[in-house]
Amino acid sequence: MYLHSLNFICHGIKSSEILLDQDFNVTLGNFEPQKKEVAPTTIVFDTLGHLDPYYVTTGNWSVKSDIYGFGMLLLETLTGLRIINIERLKELANLITSSSQFLEKERELKKIMDPRLQNNYSKEGAFECIVVALECLAKTPMDRPSSEEVLGSLEKIYSIHK
Repeated sequence: MYLHSLNFICHGIKSSEILLDQDFNVTLGNFEPQKKEVAPTTIVFDTLGHLDPYYVTTGNWSVKSDIYGFGMLLLETLTGLRIINIERLKELANLITSSSQFLEKERELKKIMDPRLQNNYSKEGAFECIVVALECLAKTPMDRPSSEEVLGSLEKIYSIHK
């Protein structure tokens, strides 16, 4: 989100590029932000699940494409699942679809949350985070929140449910 305020686009940060040291300090690997006016020229195939469908169909990358990728990252973090995993059961193959289905019944949230969390989280906070993730994953870029809105939502969720 900070890079967007400096007029940079991230071009698809994914969970495999977030590196933690023994003290949980974050480093981004394989990551080169570019000024907004620089258009990406290639699609990296291992980011396919993180790519904005609008970009895939039009070739137009924007800050809202980064928001889409962040929504994917947030969903992966909450569920502990990879976005696209052909080894998973058919009904869970598309994490976005399955997450949306669980939003209809908040009490079924634990079915999609990472079991390694051992229910050690605020159910309401987790539900609100999944809502934020799915807002980031809106089909059209104009329906996605801004970086500032995402950050504000996550800060509010954290302050209420910490």
